Amino acid sequence: MTAETNLATYDVNGSNADVALNISKETSVDATTFELQINEKTAASDDTAPSRKNDFRSWKFVIVAASFLSMFVIGVTNICFSILYIYLVEHFQCSMAYAGWIGSLFFASGNLLGMIFSVFVKIYGCRVVCVAGSISFSLGYALSAIAPSITFLYFSYGLLGGMGFSMVILSSAIIVQQHFQKHRALAAGISAAGISVGTLSGGPIVGTLAESFGWRGAFLILSGITANCAVFGSFYRAPAADIPKQNQLTGPRGNGGAVREGRRFGVFVEIYKEMTNFALLRKSDFSLICVGSFFIYKGLTIFFQHTPSRAVSLGIEKQSAARLPIAIGIALLVARIFGSFVGDMRFVNRTLQYSVCFILSGIVIIVGTLATSFATIAAAGAVPGLLNGCALAVQTTILSDAVGVDNLARAAAFINVAIGFGSLVGTPLAGFIYDRTHNYSIPFYTAGAAEILGGVLVTMAAFLKKRQSKNIG
Repeated sequence: MTAETNLATYDVNGSNADVALNISKETSVDATTFELQINEKTAASDDTAPSRKNDFRSWKFVIVAASFLSMFVIGVTNICFSILYIYLVEHFQCSMAYAGWIGSLFFASGNLLGMIFSVFVKIYGCRVVCVAGSISFSLGYALSAIAPSITFLYFSYGLLGGMGFSMVILSSAIIVQQHFQKHRALAAGISAAGISVGTLSGGPIVGTLAESFGWRGAFLILSGITANCAVFGSFYRAPAADIPKQNQLTGPRGNGGAVREGRRFGVFVEIYKEMTNFALLRKSDFSLICVGSFFIYKGLTIFFQHTPSRAVSLGIEKQSAARLPIAIGIALLVARIFGSFVGDMRFVNRTLQYSVCFILSGIVIIVGTLATSFATIAAAGAVPGLLNGCALAVQTTILSDAVGVDNLARAAAFINVAIGFGSLVGTPLAGFIYDRTHNYSIPFYTAGAAEILGGVLVTMAAFLKKRQSKNIG
């Protein structure tokens, strides 16, 4: 689920902005000055180099295929913790709240550090970031297989695994955007479908691994699966227009390592300043979307991470509970496609589409606490999956509507921070409530109420934007 959201916010990062670096240098590094300009690329410039077209036309299909496979791995691991959660609690004999921080750190660390990872993509390119991310991803899972304690899992799975997860999904989304102007939405949709297919497969795969080899064996095998992202990422060849830019950012070979390092540092600082410009938060409608996103993803995290555990608490076997994400994954896949078509209709207010879907999802989650059998829990999960998919289909677009395309990368960074904090508190909060009450109804009431509150805040942003537009007109 979080993977879906992460991808949505990064749909256009790295594609609409071109970094041009003008450097004037003396004989020492200290005398080197940096001037960073962010210039918008146009579709025309992407299509005016016949030689580049010939070189990269066929490679585009390789990029989409490699990105799809990386996203498939993301989808499998996206559902991993919700399946292994109950195994970890039973093995370490700890509270749900204490173990819940593992999954929270996994999703939150990537979102909170996404701003920095986007800078790495601009400096080093998608290939390097994806390969480095897959190493962190795989190492985190491998270390988790020998974890002696829950605290160790905070570091191995939560931080190392979470950072690798974010680096892979970010680079895999951006590389597709960089290679396509025409048919960009289709290419991005094919890539994103990998997450949904992975989510569909993830429940049975992780559940079977846990039953056959235990949770340690499952982590070790998943470490091998995630390592494949390094292979897929090795195909992330930068477009011809971006190669000179990356050569400039890393510095010419003949000028010495110190100069190259100085240039890297200078560009990093300038881009970081650009990404942390807080002027956007002065826009009331955007601030409401950020706060609303915190509550929405606090609720979503509780719902998706605790649904299998709730099923087990109601007497459903672990193997059967591991199949519940299949219904959610199918619903998400169908709804993302449908929601994209709806969002493109002229008479549809996309921000209202986003907010109303989450309000309805919150209501369904609360009502869904009445479900106690496998079939009814699966149905109660599929309906929020449909509503969430319709909302996530337009997440990037509502940011663009709120702040404009030029500010989209910076807006995505702020939204990801809000999502990160929401993801951080959601799972352990629900675990804490369950530990005190031994009843999953109250945590799910909390999840539904959080989604409703977040949806209401985003609805207020939609009406505020509409009123501001009328005043300008």
